[in-house]
Amino acid sequence: YSHLQDLLHRHDRLSMAASVELRVPFLENRLIDFALHLPRRQKYRDGTGKWLLKKVAEHHLPRENIRAAKIGFD
Repeated sequence: YSHLQDLLHRHDRLSMAASVELRVPFLENRLIDFALHLPRRQKYRDGTGKWLLKKVAEHHLPRENIRAAKIGFD
């Protein structure tokens, strides 16, 4: 637990220093356990990964944000 806190704190400081966004994973134990026990069809459907997460996000975020393509750095 303390190693994870240190790691997240270090990544947060480094990402702010470089002015980049860093995505940290969902770390709530109940959420991880829930996701591990979901059937595959709830996680991956119609060629889309994170299907259930995106369905839930549609209720809270603009659709164009959810379906946007990833853009990397040069």
